[in-house]
Amino acid sequence: MRQLLYFTMFLLTVFSCKKGEHKIEHRYAYVDDSLLANYFFPEGSYWVYKDQNNQIDSIVNSVNTNGFTTTPCPHGCPSGIINNTEFYKMTLKNVTKNESFNYYFTSNYIRLNGGGNYSELGQPIFIYNETLNHEFNGATTIEKLDVFELNGVSFQNVTKVKITYAEQYQNEFRFDTDLYFAEKIGLIKQTVYDTINGVNDIELIRFKVPPS
Repeated sequence: MRQLLYFTMFLLTVFSCKKGEHKIEHRYAYVDDSLLANYFFPEGSYWVYKDQNNQIDSIVNSVNTNGFTTTPCPHGCPSGIINNTEFYKMTLKNVTKNESFNYYFTSNYIRLNGGGNYSELGQPIFIYNETLNHEFNGATTIEKLDVFELNGVSFQNVTKVKITYAEQYQNEFRFDTDLYFAEKIGLIKQTVYDTINGVNDIELIRFKVPPS
């Protein structure tokens, strides 16, 4: 009888362990290679902008970092799926204002001041290779231009993105703003629809992007 009892307890233990086992599956989401090739710039790159009031802003890319953020249990469980999100980050400094901010790359997006434990933070400012009028958290691709003329310079493959103030995921813009991004150069123009002081155009006047 005692042997039967031990055998029964053994079977219960084995089946309980198997029932409690969970196969963990790791899934990976990578940054689009073409997005990185065209918009992720080497350390030391800089851009100088001037607005309609002749105010100058100098922006320098000080540090590049990359890696993965992981969504652990309980967010990945009980399904047993753990999501790993690749990110690239450009830490930029506005030398004029002595302020730092970042461009955070995940999937086919660039976010302003992104980050977080799960890459959940940041206001989208650019959506790569999407159709016109595609919107994501207040950022809408509204125009794609083969050539855009600005201050006597012809920029190639320019994308215009509208940021709608009231629909921002993360409050980074004080007003509705149009952003113009050129491949291999980055942000070349901003049009800020300032409801207090009037519309203000902020335009690129010089830049340096070293070969990567």
